[in-house]
Amino acid sequence: MEKTILYGNGVNLLGGGPSWNKLLQDISDKALLPPIQSNTLKYEYIILPQEENTEGVLVDEESSILVDDEGNAIGFVENTELNLKASLCEKLKGQEPSYFYDKLVELNADNYVTTNYELFLPQKFSVKLKESPEGDLRYRHISIEKEDGCKTFWNIHGDVGNPDNVILGLSDYCQNVVRIDDYLNKQTADSQKSWIDLLFNTEVHILGLAMANEEIDLWNVLTTRKRKRRHNSTECQNEIYYYAIQDETFDPGKKELLKALDVNVVDVEFDWSENAYKKAYDRIYELIKNA
Repeated sequence: MEKTILYGNGVNLLGGGPSWNKLLQDISDKALLPPIQSNTLKYEYIILPQEENTEGVLVDEESSILVDDEGNAIGFVENTELNLKASLCEKLKGQEPSYFYDKLVELNADNYVTTNYELFLPQKFSVKLKESPEGDLRYRHISIEKEDGCKTFWNIHGDVGNPDNVILGLSDYCQNVVRIDDYLNKQTADSQKSWIDLLFNTEVHILGLAMANEEIDLWNVLTTRKRKRRHNSTECQNEIYYYAIQDETFDPGKKELLKALDVNVVDVEFDWSENAYKKAYDRIYELIKNA
């Protein structure tokens, strides 16, 4: 059975990368964001009070206003939300990958799925990458051909190269759930495959991902998998492992929910030392490597 690794922003935090709350604060024009628990709603708080479109005039490198042949200023109209997402992508492009991306390469999985927007991992492979056409859930991926077979990389919430595909707010996530349900309902034997199928028919290891309540698209896939297993005992017999680091963010309730969804929760010790997170992730690496 193929092996799939699903990873989140915890991998970036190992290298000093920003939390999503920090990124949202950076792209906000407010001095301080309110203590909203959901990052998707926090994004809506930032974007919805703003005008849908931003108007302005073009300037040259010396900040002089550009004019047309009749001496009128050359104006432009841009989508405010797209500009905001483009700003976030530019900030992420300046980040450096953590050491753990090399560990992910060493794990040599068949498929890598991430909620992150960066393309750190596929860039680690010293082979020519084949990027899929832009489009729906089936196509947003990168693949490589190696001697030991094909590998695929899925940025399921969009990537830094395509700001208009970045999923950030509650509306974006809800639309993604609709797309997922449409894909599952219309799927036929001849359908091209999506990252969704990987959670139904490959061995999946989930790490560096808090699985917070706003991850409604991933929770939707996991609950759908459970329903499929309940209705047909021969369907979705793959194993899914979630690596839960026992730090202050550990949620016993979430653990019980994941177990109810037939996800194997693996407790990872956290010793509260200076290098506790590195030790924990290195432990996860060993557990996956020896699985």
